[in-house]
Amino acid sequence: MWKFGIAFGLSSVILASTLFNRNERTGRYQFIIVPNFYLNIISALAKRTFNKMPREPQQTSSYKLINEIFDIIKRDVHSEKNWNLTVIKDPNINVFALPDGSMYVYTGLLKYVKSPDELAFIMSHEFSHVALNHIAEKLTFGAFSSLIITWLSYKLTGDMDLNFLKDILVDLPLSGQSETEADTEALEIINKSGFDAEASLKLMERLELKPTKKTQNYLSAHPITSSRISALEHKISELSYTCPEPNSEILKLSELLSQAKA
Repeated sequence: MWKFGIAFGLSSVILASTLFNRNERTGRYQFIIVPNFYLNIISALAKRTFNKMPREPQQTSSYKLINEIFDIIKRDVHSEKNWNLTVIKDPNINVFALPDGSMYVYTGLLKYVKSPDELAFIMSHEFSHVALNHIAEKLTFGAFSSLIITWLSYKLTGDMDLNFLKDILVDLPLSGQSETEADTEALEIINKSGFDAEASLKLMERLELKPTKKTQNYLSAHPITSSRISALEHKISELSYTCPEPNSEILKLSELLSQAKA
């Protein structure tokens, strides 16, 4: 019997060390059971829907601005993902990245941001969710809760409803801790890339104090809290932040944003 206990204990330790991984960027242990091939399958299925949406022509100022920022900040993302960009021609405010590194940015976002720095922060935030394995983490916990719900549904009705997959992938927000971690990582990215880190605070305060109908979907997935804003302020002070002098590259982006808003 004692041999069984030892074997069970060792198996538990091995299983825990396999499923609980320490994230090198955040120092936090994450419980993840979703394999990479599953994340790629999920991404491929999602892209079937998103790729049907109208694309912004590549010759427009809107596309050029988003693409330029994408190319600048992806160099400073700590990830080996094969990042790729799709710009959606849509007046709504939204931006998200799939687990395989595919990023989607709606042109409506350009009407809301006040500077290329704000746009760079929002995009870096989405980069960070993928790079920090937040989506895999969300799918792991979503899978557990959904299995319980599905089992209860089967016991009560004799039928199984798999519609929860849409809720997990699209509608379910990430944890507050994940949002703060993505904010922190995004600050480091834009700081290295030469953008104004303080623009993140201006953006967050505006989203919190002056929400609009067009920001509803974005805010439901990325709720703004006072703790997130406080964490941003603390991180900026840690970075020994000084406002960067506008260089020719940033000035070019500002001009593109003005053209996109016109």
